[in-house]
Amino acid sequence: MSSYYKAYDDFCTITMNAQLRTINDQIHHYPIIEDLLGFNYWLYNKTGTTYNELSGYGTQHLSELFTTVTFSQNFLSLYTIFLTIERNLFHTARASMRTVLESLPKIFYLAFYPNEANYVFLHDIIHGIRTENEKIKKLEEFKSDTQLDIFKQFNSNELIEQIKGKYYFKWFVERVYNEQTKQAVNNIHSNLSGSTHPSFTKPQIQYDEKRINKMLRDTELLLFYNIVAEIEGHSNMIESNLFPLQESVTFMEKMRSVLVQEGRLASLFPDHPDIASRVRFHPPGSPWE
Repeated sequence: MSSYYKAYDDFCTITMNAQLRTINDQIHHYPIIEDLLGFNYWLYNKTGTTYNELSGYGTQHLSELFTTVTFSQNFLSLYTIFLTIERNLFHTARASMRTVLESLPKIFYLAFYPNEANYVFLHDIIHGIRTENEKIKKLEEFKSDTQLDIFKQFNSNELIEQIKGKYYFKWFVERVYNEQTKQAVNNIHSNLSGSTHPSFTKPQIQYDEKRINKMLRDTELLLFYNIVAEIEGHSNMIESNLFPLQESVTFMEKMRSVLVQEGRLASLFPDHPDIASRVRFHPPGSPWE
């Protein structure tokens, strides 16, 4: 056994003690988070069954397929975030929170503009690639490997022009939120982004009850809106009576009441004037409610 095992064991003891203290101090968060995590997983299984049993449904409804893939990734991230926060390792959790937050406007956009799903997907493939030649090479490799015929029709040069300057976080935010909500979302994103950078001022191990409480509230919020996004993103499945809409609505109304009562429901509902009347869930007091 390594002579450093004792140091590792000491660190584990610190995080386990933090977890026990978090449970004691923040027990009021646990029923809410566990309910939300449980429903995320239940809904993941329900929609997954439809995709598995109806051959070709996903390829025929790409926006819904991309929505449920992102929804499931977010669920796993948020579960990991919860486990990390309760051990007081919140600095690493905030980077994952930012990723989940960035996915929500994208899902909402796909919900109301499903015909652009292929462009959004292809944009993600070349995101971060700097030169035009490298982007074209990446797209050509994807088209030769994919089983989805819809992507084979694209001319890579034309596609790059088509998606240039589109389909990134702030672009989605501009198109799914009104001015007031847009500012709130950008502020949340800015805070999460700033918190992910290294800093000598951020405690790494010391127990921080106030910050843990804030991050558990943020986790509840993201879990709630992950479900909202999954529901909004499955219009065709809902209209075909293949989605558990009534049970989802019942659960979400209950959770919305709990979060409003606790003062923890910041509005991330899509409310841009172009789409507000078509949204299924709205903030309390909305004219569309």
